[in-house]
Amino acid sequence: MKAVFFLQTDPFLPKPALRALREADALSRAGWEVAFVAWIKAAEVPPAAAPDSYPVRRVPVTVPRLGTSFIGRALAYNRATNALFHAGVEEKPDLIVGHDLEVLWAAAMTKRYTRRPLIYDSHEDWPALIAENSALESRIAKGQEQRLCRRVAHVGTGSEPIADKFRKMKKPTTALYN
Repeated sequence: MKAVFFLQTDPFLPKPALRALREADALSRAGWEVAFVAWIKAAEVPPAAAPDSYPVRRVPVTVPRLGTSFIGRALAYNRATNALFHAGVEEKPDLIVGHDLEVLWAAAMTKRYTRRPLIYDSHEDWPALIAENSALESRIAKGQEQRLCRRVAHVGTGSEPIADKFRKMKKPTTALYN
């Protein structure tokens, strides 16, 4: 059985995504094959990780900085979502793990196409964080998260306040503390 993790960054570089790697290690110890689909937002793709680590499909799609064209950012996110979705389907997952809101749409599309369960690992309250820079994008993110969570089998998060948000959406939720 194969678990595919969708990440909004490289799992190894420039620093390890410890939460995702710990989850991958736990699944690996339980006999699962693990792979990562990673959205690389920079123009330069990092080198491959060490040969003994998990395989990573790096999907480079640059995104304009915050404060630039909303339309340009939306189009870049759409390109990234489609590219991540195709990479995820090619991995032939038995379990899909979406890490954070930025990749949840691609993970949900992969779930719909493959009919495999999707777990959402929400580390942060993304709509609240986005609100610091853009009220419009925050409202869009909140609606997107609520819509996409309908396809999620379970939510894992690192705090009770975030867990409560998903419980109010009637999603099975577990708060896992690091």
